[in-house]
Formats: sequence, structure tokens, C-alpha cells
Amino acid sequence: MPHQQQHQQQLVQQGGGAAVAQHAPPVVRGFVPRCEWELDPRKVLVGRRLAVGGFAEVFLGKYEGTVVAIKRLLTNDAATIERFVSEVRMLARLRHPNLILFMGYCTTPELCIISEYMSKGSLYSQRQRRLEVLDPKIQRLVAVAVARGMAYLHTRTPPILHLDLKSPNILVDERWRVKITDFGLSRARQQTYVSASAQGGTPEWMAPEVLRCESVAEPADVYSYGVVLWELITGRAPWENYNPMQVVAMVGFRELQLPLPTAAAEPFLLDLCRRCVHRDPAARPSFTQI
Repeated sequence: MPHQQQHQQQLVQQGGGAAVAQHAPPVVRGFVPRCEWELDPRKVLVGRRLAVGGFAEVFLGKYEGTVVAIKRLLTNDAATIERFVSEVRMLARLRHPNLILFMGYCTTPELCIISEYMSKGSLYSQRQRRLEVLDPKIQRLVAVAVARGMAYLHTRTPPILHLDLKSPNILVDERWRVKITDFGLSRARQQTYVSASAQGGTPEWMAPEVLRCESVAEPADVYSYGVVLWELITGRAPWENYNPMQVVAMVGFRELQLPLPTAAAEPFLLDLCRRCVHRDPAARPSFTQI
């Protein structure tokens, strides 16, 4: 076994229908799972690529006859493997109707996370495909579903912070069931605050205190939720005319805010959005209150 592959497997051990099948992974002789979540790669069939991001690419696939999404890491450096282990650990302990269903992981031939498949893709991609704002009923449905999923995370013991909540990480299916995904940056808050990191997350959705690399708590996720509400209300991408570094300067240090519409918006969602993106973390509502 190559040294790098051995290293990956050791780290993971510590941590923890569409016609889609195009090829199966190489035969793995004598496969013995090291925990209940490690899957036999011979049973994971990889199909077409659905999306690609900064850390991973996602494929349509099948596992034991079930259509699934397969998240495969793009690199195998130590930081990416650490993120992978963190996500596997987190997903294995979470169960909620509005969180993506984790089915397992593989370590060969590449590090992969296998989860349920959401046929409509992300909320972000749905917005991009439409030329108009989502129907108000759909807006409320998405807002409530995301709030319920986040309330579940924040009421765990200890509370779990997502720290990368954004429309690309909110998935929907053909019945508009809503699921939060991508827990690679999630942290369990063992103390009053956790340390923010500038190495992850997307500035357009990040709270000012996160952009300043200050200690953060649950209100940081609430701010990101407020930005998602802004997307629902306006049908636009946040800070779409600015690059990420400009957003860091404007939101984190100049305390600028997204312009809220004054008309043609659901009053409840508009007021909720305004409260969630408040510059003072203490002034934001909790997900339990929402």
C-alpha cells in the first residue's frame, strides 16, 4: 500500500433511479471496515460529476442500488484530510430531517463521503437558473427548514456551529425538501466561544466578527442565515459586484450591510433578515427564537 494512502487511512481511522454507474473502483481484496461507517469501495459506483468546489468535487453515484451523492476530495494534503476527518466525525453523529443524510465514507481509491442525493441541487443553483424571485411560499418553506436544521445543531451538547452556512450548502429535491450540507468547517463549541479561522468559509456569507478572525459563537451562523434570507427575498447573490477581499474590508471593517428591499418582499422574512444580519452579535435572534 502506498505510504500516502496508508497515512490517509490512519487519519480516517482516528476520525472516525437514474442510470449513474459508469465505472466501479479497483478491486479491494480482503476489505474489512474499521467502523460501521466505512463502506466497501467495490459497492460504490461513480457516475457523472455534479459540481466542483474548493476542496472537493461531487458525483452522482449508486451504493447498494440506491442513488447517492459522492463527495470526493480534490487534494490529499494534511489540511484537506483533517477537514475530511472532521466532516466524517460530525456527520456520523447528526440525524435531523433538514440535515443531509450521511451514508458512509471510503478511503480507497480516494477519500469520499457518500450521502443522499438531492435532485434539484443547491439553493444557489436554483436561484441562478431562475429569472425571478422564488414564490413566497417556497421562500418561507426554505427559511423554516434551514432554521429547524440549524436549531438542532445549536441545541446539541455541546452546541455545534456550522460556520459555512450559505445557499450553495443548502440542497433541495424535487419535492422541495430542504437539507443543510457540508460540515467540513463545523465545530463543537466546548467553551463560550470558538476561534474563527480566515482559512475557510465564504466571505459573502460570513459574519463581521468571523471576517475579523475574532472568537465566535452561535450568532455567527445566524448572520449567515440572514444572508441566505436576503438571497431568498431579492433573488440575487450577496455582494455580487465585489471580490472576496473587498467584502472582507467592507463588511468586516467598514461595517457595511447588504441593502434591504423596501417593497415587494414578505414582511416577516424582511424583518427577520434585518435582525439576523445585525452588526452586533448579541442583537441577533437565536435559531430557537426564529
